[in-house]
Order: sequence, then structure tokens, then C-alpha cells
Amino acid sequence: MLHKHRILPGHLGGTYESNNVVLLTVSEHAEAHRILWQKYGHQEDFIAWQGLSGAINKETIISEVLSLAGHKGGSAGKGISRNKGNKRPDLSARNELRTNKGVPKSAEHREKIRLAAKRRWASKSERLKQSARLKEYYAA
Repeated sequence: MLHKHRILPGHLGGTYESNNVVLLTVSEHAEAHRILWQKYGHQEDFIAWQGLSGAINKETIISEVLSLAGHKGGSAGKGISRNKGNKRPDLSARNELRTNKGVPKSAEHREKIRLAAKRRWASKSERLKQSARLKEYYAA
């Protein structure tokens, strides 16, 4: 079964338009969110990674997403056990400095973000374009 993964994630304004979607298996989808979380530290990607990998159940996912929505910029993942070997810094102070938090982005701005994310993904790994090539990469 293949999942639709948005190159520019939904929490950053990404849509399910064909130029922003790649088909991945469940394990590849989990790995993609793990990479995004480790690179950018967005709690939404951490929750997606944990949920797709089976580390947390549906009730915990819902609780964490609701907590994140109510406390944007806070520490939404307190109840989720993290990988002990890879401690993430507390990002709440950085998030509180953002002055445009919650301000809707224009279509032009969303498109610029989408294209920048797409370029990052393409330059990092062409394997994200086809799930077969992604499987080979992670098997190595």
C-alpha cells in the first residue's frame, strides 16, 4: 500500500497537488518524516514519524496533535518517548521569536516555500521521486 507524502508538508502549507506529492510505502513515509524532523525539528514531523512507525497509537497521535494546535511553539511532545541517543534542543524559545506566527501566507509565498522544499529534497535525494529508488537507498 502506498501513501501520498507531501514534499512541502501540510503544516507548512503544502497541498496534495501532483507536483507536491510522492508515493511512498508506510516505512518510507515514516523515514521521510524522521529525516524532516531531524533536519528541521518540526514537532508535526516527529508525531507523523512516530505514528507511521507504530511507536505511538492513534489516541496518542490525536492527543499530541491537539496539544500542538493548542500550544503552538510549546513543547507538544512531552508525553512521547524520544530516541534517547538523539536529544533535540528545546525549540520553544526559537518559535516564540517568530512575529508572523499564525499569519496566513499568500499563494505566492506558499509556492516559493514549496519550490524551495522541492529543490532541497531533489538535491538531497532523487530517490524520493520514486519509491523503488528510495528502498534501495535505505537498504544500503
